[in-house]
Parts: sequence; structure tokens; C-alpha cells
Amino acid sequence: MRQITIFEPIDRSQFSYPKLYEKVIDKIKELIVSGQLKTGEKLPSERELADRFQVSRVPIREALKILEFIGVVQAVHGDGIYVKNIDMDSIIEKLNYAMTEPDSTINELFEAREAIEIMAVKLAAIRRTEKDIEMMKNIIAEMEMTALENNDINNNNYIKLDMEFHSLITKASRNKVLYGVHDSLRSLLEISLGKTLKRQGRIGVSLGYHKKILQRIINRDPEGAAEMMIEHLADAKSQLHK
Repeated sequence: MRQITIFEPIDRSQFSYPKLYEKVIDKIKELIVSGQLKTGEKLPSERELADRFQVSRVPIREALKILEFIGVVQAVHGDGIYVKNIDMDSIIEKLNYAMTEPDSTINELFEAREAIEIMAVKLAAIRRTEKDIEMMKNIIAEMEMTALENNDINNNNYIKLDMEFHSLITKASRNKVLYGVHDSLRSLLEISLGKTLKRQGRIGVSLGYHKKILQRIINRDPEGAAEMMIEHLADAKSQLHK
């Protein structure tokens, strides 16, 4: 009964969030920060949470998808959703970014990606090894398998694979500074990927760009690889306002 009582109705009189699911995330974040929700605890069902928060199941479902993606909760098939063993500082940083950063900040993040990843892919096309190519091919194969399974869980899996592919490119550049900066932005980059891949059909488009980028790296074509990376990032950025 204790858990049921901590999920109180959302106060809409002070509702300043542009989207209702963000308020749901904020309420769950407060419960985690205050210690009222602990590692290993099972959350109420979607229906129960909707009833307690007095909202529809749509924002509940969206909030839980985001919380699972950034590692706050874990869905156990046939059982329910549990609070994970989390790194509090990292999780709170991700939650705050996912909810409060304006579009201008995400645009700035894309500018940083352009500065890092366009140079990285040019260098990767020159400096890559056969092992680099093998690892990238393996990630592409996993991305293809994940893309065939069109559901929310595999969307999250695809995002992680997408991030890993870009990370492999920066590694193949053999520039430790580029890789270090890219790696330091990883959690924020994953969230931005979640925003650009949420629309139907976007995974297929993304996969197509990754295949073209890989082929130009294989061909040792730095200018072609850079051109394709520019197109890929521009296409992804265009999805932010749709």
C-alpha cells in the first residue's frame, strides 16, 4: 500500500510543461531523488499509474519509454516494470536534459556533432583498419536485425547501436581528442537520437545513411564519407521540429 500512496494526482493548476508525459517523468524523478522509490521496486501498471496520476495511459506509456531508454527503469517481460540499480548523478543529468533543455540546446548539440563527426569520418576513411571495418559491419548487421523488429523496445536497442556505430567511427579516426569529446557527450547524444528517431520510418532512413557512410569508409573516400555524414546529420536535425 505504501507504493500506491506515493503516486499522487498531478496538479494541473500549476502545469507549465509543454507535454504531459514530462510532468509524469518529473513526478517519478522526485520519488527517486527523495528515496521513496528504491532500486528493485516494482512500479504499478500503466493503468494504475494513469489512475493515480489522473491522466490517460498515453503520457504514462511515453514517460515509461523514456525512463527505460535512459536506464531508470527496466521492463521485465510478463512481469512488470522495475526501478533499476542506477547511478543517480548520471540519471538525474539525463532526466534534466531530456525534459528541460530547449530546442536551441539540441541544435547546438547538432552543431557540435557536425564539428566532431565530419572530421572524424574523414580521418576514419583514411586511417581505418580491417578490424575497424569488421566491427562496423557487425554493428550494421545488428541494426538491420533490430530494424526488422518494429517495436518500442527494439527502437531503444537501435538507438544504442546507432550510437555505437558513430563511436566506432570516432575510434577509427585515431584521434584521441575527437574520441574523448564525442564519448563525453554520449548520454546527451543518445537522448538527441531518441528525439530524431521516434517517427515512423525513421529507423529505415537512418540505416540507409549508415550503410552509405560505411561504404565510403571502406572505399577510403574521405570526402565522400564527409559528404554523406553531412547529409545524415542534416536529415536527422530536420526531424527535430516535425
